[in-house]
Amino acid sequence: MLRFKLKISFCLLMIATLCTHCVKKKNTDEPAEAEPETRKVLLENIADNIILPSYENFRIKLDTMVVKSKTFTSQPDSTSLSN
Repeated sequence: MLRFKLKISFCLLMIATLCTHCVKKKNTDEPAEAEPETRKVLLENIADNIILPSYENFRIKLDTMVVKSKTFTSQPDSTSLSN
């Protein structure tokens, strides 16, 4: 009789656990919708302070690489390779 009660208690406990974990929780961590003016300011800041300087740095390095590769292809020697 005691085993039967333990089995029933265990089954009820498992059912209760499954029911509580299977329920979809409301996601309260969703960010609030940003105001359009705030979003515009944020995007302008990212573009001006991150994207454009990175692009300029990339362009300078690319131009340098193109010049060095042209120099090497015109005179392929160890001196132009080390530069």
